[in-house]
Amino acid sequence: MKPRPIVPLACLLALLAAPAAPRADIGTTIGQLQAMVSGVHLTQDVRHLEAFGTRFVASVNAPVVVQELYDEMVWLGWETGIEEFEVRHPQLGTIASWNVIARREGTDPDGLLVIGAHWDSIDDTTADGSGTSFDDHEKSAPGADDNGSGVAVLLELAQLLAGTSFRQDIEICFFGAEEVGRQGSGMHAASLADQGAVVLGYLNVDMVGFDQTTHDCLIFHNTASTTLAQEVQTLGETYSPILFETEIIEGSNSDAWSFWYEGYMGVSIWEGHDHAPHANDDGDTFANCITPPFHLAMAKMVLGVFCHMAGIETVTAAPGTAGPVPPRVQAWPNPFHGSTTLRLAADPAGAGRLAVYDAAGRLLRLLETAGGSVLWDGRDGHGHRLPAGVYYVRPASGRLRGGSRVVLLD
Repeated sequence: MKPRPIVPLACLLALLAAPAAPRADIGTTIGQLQAMVSGVHLTQDVRHLEAFGTRFVASVNAPVVVQELYDEMVWLGWETGIEEFEVRHPQLGTIASWNVIARREGTDPDGLLVIGAHWDSIDDTTADGSGTSFDDHEKSAPGADDNGSGVAVLLELAQLLAGTSFRQDIEICFFGAEEVGRQGSGMHAASLADQGAVVLGYLNVDMVGFDQTTHDCLIFHNTASTTLAQEVQTLGETYSPILFETEIIEGSNSDAWSFWYEGYMGVSIWEGHDHAPHANDDGDTFANCITPPFHLAMAKMVLGVFCHMAGIETVTAAPGTAGPVPPRVQAWPNPFHGSTTLRLAADPAGAGRLAVYDAAGRLLRLLETAGGSVLWDGRDGHGHRLPAGVYYVRPASGRLRGGSRVVLLD
């Protein structure tokens, strides 16, 4: 498909003329929202995604991951849909995959601002002699940093921005099949171009969890996206202490390329020079490849950049004053000694799996419900009896704030 310019000249000139420094009211609102970004949520979500073992596009887990992402966005109140598309690959043949697209209309939009992350993972290395995900679709590919880290950031944004209005139309996208040729984002970007959509920019959040010493962020972009990259860098420096560097690349194996191909401006936001050591292999685990303080800082930065570019206007409830999210899981008895019955409360998403976490956010067990409930015997996924203490249970597709606190006694 031939690249085509979509953004009208007047719109582009307006963007170039816009002041980089935030107005005081916008800055205050964004600062309040940034203060609410939860490192516990980020850790929980990365550990949950890692616990699948693999999210390879051809694995049995792939549709489960998609359903959980869809359920979560619906629960948070976003207008959400699933885009199904065909993956065509010489080693896979033709298989189905999916994007999860959540959208909200703006109050006075000039166009659409898109932010995305890919949910799939892969082991494409052969160093250990055990083959790759193409040889064994269920081979371990935990994908904690690549790209559980980006998905976790978008889920946190989706929760914090659920009651927020913006001037621009916005999309939060979870793309499939990035690891086999950017096929999910390619399908979506082409669809937007075919509709004649005015895309103000695409922000790609991919591998944002690892840092050892430099505490920096790289912004990759093509020449045509230089203006957008400069804006992202300026806003990032305004809303965070992270160091930034931009780099021009005309080809990319990440999802921003799909938007470049359609003539749209796009950038990839990546962790900096301390690049994770186990991208695309079975060592990409939380323990090896996530630095929680840096991941939290990147999430706050991304939120600040996105909110400013989207033209944040109002928050339904002032940050920090909203009422608690009603529990989506009920436990009886609670506290309990031997076992307790966990029951899903009314849930529009219809989730059927429950996840048990400890207070540090580590996933301990996944439970399948039958008729909306399941008996939990206080053991982890390996059958080991857990020590007395506080545990958290939530739908596998939900967040901690919608879960329940369960107390296991001696």
